Amino acid sequence: MTKCSLIFVLFFIIFCCTTKAKIHSSQYLDREISPTLISQDDNADSNSLLMSRYKRFLLYRERRGAPSGQKKLKSYKFDLNDTTHNQALIHWSGKNSSVIFILTRKKKTVSGGGISDSSLWRSTNYGKTYEPEWKKFDNKTILNSYFVCPGNISKVIFIDTYNNSGRIWVSTTEGETYTPYMLPFSLDKIEFHPEEQDWLLGYDKQASVLYCSQDLGKTWSKLQSYVTTDRYFWYVKDVDTIENSTSIVHFEYRDMDVFPGRTFLVKSCFIPNCNPTPFQLHCDELGGIDRDSLVVQDNYTFAQKPGAREKLYVSFMRGKFVKADFPGNNEQTDFYVVSSNGGTVVVGINHIDWLAHLFFSDVTGAKYSQSLSNVRYFGRKSGTETIFNVDIYEVKAVKGTFITNKHTSIGHNVTMITWDNGRTWTNLAIPTTETACSGCTLNVHISMSQTKAGYYVPSIYSKETTPGLIITHGSVGQTLVDSPSSVQVYLSRDAGNTWNKVLDKRHLYIVADHGAMIVAAQMIFLQLISVISFSNDMGRTWHKYTFTDERIHVDGLLTEPGEYTHKFTLFGHRNYRDHWKLFALDLAPLVARNCTYPEDYVNVSFARNTQNSNQCHLGMRQTFEQLKEGNCLVGSEYKRVTTTELCACTDIDYECGYGYITTSSGCKKVVGKGSPIDDIRDILDEDTTPTVPPCVNGMRKMPTQYRKVPGDQCENDVDGKLFTMKDCSNVVTPPPPPTIHLKLLNKTNEVKIGEVLHFTVLSNSETVWSVIRTAEPKDKITTRPVKRDEISLNPTKPGAYQVRAFNPKHPTVSDTMLVSFWYPIENVLIYCPPVVEVDTPFNATATLATKYGLRGTSSLLGRVSYIWSTENSDYKEVSENLISIRPKKLKHYDVMVTANNKVSFRSGRGNFTVKKYVQTVVIPLESNTNLTEELLTHTWLRDLQSMFARALVEKQLIHILHANQMLQKKRFHVFIEPNLPLTAKLLFSHDKDGQPSSDALLKIATTIEQQLATDNVVLHLPHGVVLTSKVPYMINAKGVYIYMKQSGTSPGIIVLIIILCILLITGIVLMVRKYSRNSRWNSYLGSWKPHLRSSRGRPQDHTAIVDQDQLMENELDTMDISTTIQGNMQIG
Repeated sequence: MTKCSLIFVLFFIIFCCTTKAKIHSSQYLDREISPTLISQDDNADSNSLLMSRYKRFLLYRERRGAPSGQKKLKSYKFDLNDTTHNQALIHWSGKNSSVIFILTRKKKTVSGGGISDSSLWRSTNYGKTYEPEWKKFDNKTILNSYFVCPGNISKVIFIDTYNNSGRIWVSTTEGETYTPYMLPFSLDKIEFHPEEQDWLLGYDKQASVLYCSQDLGKTWSKLQSYVTTDRYFWYVKDVDTIENSTSIVHFEYRDMDVFPGRTFLVKSCFIPNCNPTPFQLHCDELGGIDRDSLVVQDNYTFAQKPGAREKLYVSFMRGKFVKADFPGNNEQTDFYVVSSNGGTVVVGINHIDWLAHLFFSDVTGAKYSQSLSNVRYFGRKSGTETIFNVDIYEVKAVKGTFITNKHTSIGHNVTMITWDNGRTWTNLAIPTTETACSGCTLNVHISMSQTKAGYYVPSIYSKETTPGLIITHGSVGQTLVDSPSSVQVYLSRDAGNTWNKVLDKRHLYIVADHGAMIVAAQMIFLQLISVISFSNDMGRTWHKYTFTDERIHVDGLLTEPGEYTHKFTLFGHRNYRDHWKLFALDLAPLVARNCTYPEDYVNVSFARNTQNSNQCHLGMRQTFEQLKEGNCLVGSEYKRVTTTELCACTDIDYECGYGYITTSSGCKKVVGKGSPIDDIRDILDEDTTPTVPPCVNGMRKMPTQYRKVPGDQCENDVDGKLFTMKDCSNVVTPPPPPTIHLKLLNKTNEVKIGEVLHFTVLSNSETVWSVIRTAEPKDKITTRPVKRDEISLNPTKPGAYQVRAFNPKHPTVSDTMLVSFWYPIENVLIYCPPVVEVDTPFNATATLATKYGLRGTSSLLGRVSYIWSTENSDYKEVSENLISIRPKKLKHYDVMVTANNKVSFRSGRGNFTVKKYVQTVVIPLESNTNLTEELLTHTWLRDLQSMFARALVEKQLIHILHANQMLQKKRFHVFIEPNLPLTAKLLFSHDKDGQPSSDALLKIATTIEQQLATDNVVLHLPHGVVLTSKVPYMINAKGVYIYMKQSGTSPGIIVLIIILCILLITGIVLMVRKYSRNSRWNSYLGSWKPHLRSSRGRPQDHTAIVDQDQLMENELDTMDISTTIQGNMQIG
């Protein structure tokens, strides 16, 4: 018995869906060749209380028979009763095929769990019976997924979990036989070539590596490492048109040459060696893009450039990338490409939470006009990511038709439709059978299948094979409702012009027999069903038929791809402990006769509105063949006739052009400031200076404020609509003003010293160029003339440089670019204390070395970032070269850092030991000259530490340490930080046995401190630097000074002296009072009396007298050590 979930529902596996990204596309959500997944709870109603009630209901509900008096249809039930799996991948091979595959899988319940077991079933009789396929595989096989060739359904590839998904099973006989192939990598996804049946793209998700095969998986070639998931694309027919274009692949990958690999690039190459295509030149010119932003679709390539505000770039027909031009100045955060196959690009752009705007472009996809504002959008779950989706749907087969949900100013969601690529939008018409109400329209659920109320509503339906037919859920009212009690099924047979309510409540539905047959199964919460609803006349009439003797919950419906057959497969279960139940349904016996041609057919055209008498739609008249009334069987051999006729242009084929808005008086030019998107300069920006058309034969062709509606194909333009002719015979055309455009040819504007940056200068006049190092404005390179429109720069000093090209006669005509040359990082050293106190924060410092052993500073390396990591801690990226660490355990720790600038990266490692207590003596060092950080190289600091250690020996301090056994077992360390002002730290610590004690360490440190206070250390270092030690001091772990006694007097004697002093003062006071009664002091002292003081006004002043040794021990128990450094030297 299968331990199924409470509810199972059907949804399509998206093999090439996008993850959370900058640019998303609806194209990946419509892959028809993908298997269908039945899984636990994926698209079920999500209300947890209702789910728990449903679970109890399914356990104790009694079986009831089928309704009496119902006509039986042909139904064949098959139970997968020997599997304990909780998922099933189901696929009907294709047209004219009776083969159905079912791959059941046991998926681990933990988050991200893999497949622990699987079973493959195969039917060769349209699902009447299934046979297990395990005798064709070995006993180590656990199948994870499978992929079907779209050009040849007999070719199927199964991915095996054996060897970490390093084996595939290939069938070229639609499952009759399988051949295994071992792979040198782990395979997660396969993408078949659209034409070449044996060509594959294979993706290793864990390693992010893309492979290709040209022999159906027998051998593989590596194309590229660090390829972004799902951002790889085969060539597009009629777009990639060069020689050997079928072997072209485009993909997005991460450039790891510059750490930490944040730069993502586009590559276009030929398989199998990945030699670059001509389009690669434009990809290199585009440079770095945002992650998850490459989309190759139809005639277009989309990518997004990083910047303060999002930038969408488009390449049309593999031409140069240009920045997409959107009106307004709203910040753009996400792009959703709705459609690009109708002569226009439809894009939804997210601006603020839960709202988006809809734009339609010209044919190049470069210039956009806003079509509809405040369109609803939502997040769609894809694996562990959430991707941006606009609640819009492109109606299949009928070009230019879109349905979307729009937010109104009063918070309603209303559904609108356009038949002319967004030129006009109207509300959906209320069915004639519905009761109209004030302000009511028909509002439907589109692509947001999981409602905010937690209920699952099947998505809207239309297909290329059933033109004009739309099925969806909705309700009549002022806004779209989510409650399942208010949702009905509505159907349109004329591409959304008119609608009819056909079923009450929620239903799963599927279409077959070229649209004539529709099967629906009601979704009733807490109720099981045994009947289906059936229509054989495109939804005009419906009948109910019993398909099983037992009531079940229906998970999904499936039919042959293409909607050609009259056979269906229904999936379900009775309760959450039940096994899979599969029903093969044949509806042909329910149809009385076969359709006859041409008597049962009629030609129809779907006009964009009822006032269009010539039935033209976007400049063309589409005619589709459709059943008149139905109630007959069309059959799988039927070929639908579709014709397209171009229409003569009329005013309705035009709209206001880019930069204009529609008003009651016509098109009005938009005047305002430019978009803040342009705040960051981009080398790909086009020259926006308006160009004047040339004067030809005394006439100039001037554009008007109109353009054709995007995607409109009408012929014979209306005179004067797009252009007007202006006499220019008497106009003297002045010479064009001088222009200069400086362009960098390299991929980046920051390179290593020694590399060369190349520029090109686009100019129509004399041009010279100069370079200034910004750190030294007076250090100016001589101005040189530009030859062959190219210049190059290769300075010897690191830093930022301003490159300027200008006209010497008109200096204001110029273009400037900032570039940088930096030394690479050659070494990273970590300075952290060799010993630290437990649970006490301290700083670890990283120093960088570059060319010639120089200290790596910002003037040599540019901006540097650091990624720190310590044992059992996450990576932390900071802009400073130090990090605070607070160890919690008594143990040895490693600390690592990776430093990177724009041209290089290097890593370094240090370590420290955590002990229970550490005593520190700090010795400030004073220099005879002004020190700078550039001097503090690792070599210089190492020499300083060695010299300081020798000075301790010369001053006989080494004997004190030796006498107290501090030179054994790493109990004493000298530590110098690489920061100014310089200080040396003497670190005293215990060994692993806890010896010496904290009290003994404090006494040893005190002795050393007193010795150094009376005898300075003088150090003579290279470069004439003399360092002299100043008065030392001791600090505890919290950085608090510790003051010690300056003599050998015991604490007992000190206490005795204090008591004697108190007794002496008391005696003197008594004597004065006794002998001064007759004196002049009596008037003062005689009136003195002791009195109480309230602690509320002021605390009592008293000092507790404690044993001095006990006080030091208490302080050591709570001591925090502050910073110390790696690069230390141990004495002994």
